[in-house]
Amino acid sequence: MKFTSTFATAIVLSAMLASAAPVRRQTPTLSSSFTTGAIYFLSNEPSGNNIITATIGSNGMLTVSNVVATIGNGDHGLTGGELGPDPLFSQGVISVSPMAGLLATANPGSNSISLFSIDPTDPSTLTAVGPPIASGGEFPVSVAFNSDGTALCTLNGGAMDGVQCYNVNATSGLSVMAGTRRFLNMGQTTPPSGPFGTASQIVWSQDQTQVYAAVKGNPGSGPAGYIAAWNMTDSGLSDQFVNVTLPAGAGAPFSLTPIPGQNAMFSADAAIGVDVFDFANGPESVAASPRTQSYNISGSMAPCWSAYSPMTGDYYVSDLLTSILTEVSLDANNNLRPSMVMQYPILQNVATLDLEVATVGSQDFLYLLMPNVTAVEVLQLNGPGNATSIQQMDIAGPAASLSLPVNPNFLVGMASYVKPQTRA
Repeated sequence: MKFTSTFATAIVLSAMLASAAPVRRQTPTLSSSFTTGAIYFLSNEPSGNNIITATIGSNGMLTVSNVVATIGNGDHGLTGGELGPDPLFSQGVISVSPMAGLLATANPGSNSISLFSIDPTDPSTLTAVGPPIASGGEFPVSVAFNSDGTALCTLNGGAMDGVQCYNVNATSGLSVMAGTRRFLNMGQTTPPSGPFGTASQIVWSQDQTQVYAAVKGNPGSGPAGYIAAWNMTDSGLSDQFVNVTLPAGAGAPFSLTPIPGQNAMFSADAAIGVDVFDFANGPESVAASPRTQSYNISGSMAPCWSAYSPMTGDYYVSDLLTSILTEVSLDANNNLRPSMVMQYPILQNVATLDLEVATVGSQDFLYLLMPNVTAVEVLQLNGPGNATSIQQMDIAGPAASLSLPVNPNFLVGMASYVKPQTRA
């Protein structure tokens, strides 16, 4: 089992090793490149949370562009020792609705959610929409828009845990959606102690009728992990969630990435590698489905974040401790059975966290946050099993020029927006 009691210690060791790791010189964006979109991630500082934006050029490369205050505070979960990377033990702290042109983010240190509009002509420019709103709990770690950006849900991971959903108004901001405050009763602290037994990610089902939240287990010494599934109705979320048990071998579902056209979810699982959850016949039938399964990623230690590429049709999993990006395919003709396509070493002894795939024209690019070397790795996805590193964008230097000191152990999150006319 990969997800062991030494995991938190290993995170700290990873941070120490990375401090001496070589960092490649930033490849400049080509002068002929024009802005087609932007990526977003968080400084997450307890003294003040900021969104760092970087423009995406037509060649997929990045340039740090802007710093936007969330009017809230960041925070770091407790690891039982020195703080290292992966401050929130989660995925999805930033969410973008391309249809609505909106961005939402959580402020774990001030228990609030902030909403911004995205300038479609310059997506690195964000404008606050209404004031931040209370998250309905403590230490919010993940947010998710519905398909058209008219509703948003957040996942709280602290002592007051659970889910809260909001109506979204592009002019006035967020308002609490009645009947959507629901609890997980994980028995956590604020900040939570992790990464064991913590909240992971919240998402909507593809048909928008359900909301799912992943919770990591505490293998060997505590409760098992699970997926909490609520029905979304006109009167709000169902009073109780369905506890979706994990497949054999699974233990720490860290992410929830929708599998297109399948009413199923792909999850990076730190206990084994990846999980597949089949919701086709409802949450109560997930565990019994032959398509619900786990898969061991050979050589992995802490596979935690996942993203899907529509161009390659494959899934990409980043590993906090091995610095290896793993490409996984699902066989649609064989119960969505996972198999490894390729593994891509990034930088030795460098923590790799949140990742995002953006489609620019007819090309997919993958953006991978490497906090303890304060950089974003850019890979061009040329086809299945064929990813090429084209840039390593420095964060600290450009952020300092924008008067934002960066603490590597607090950097987190990754989301993107691409101008509509440049999408394939």
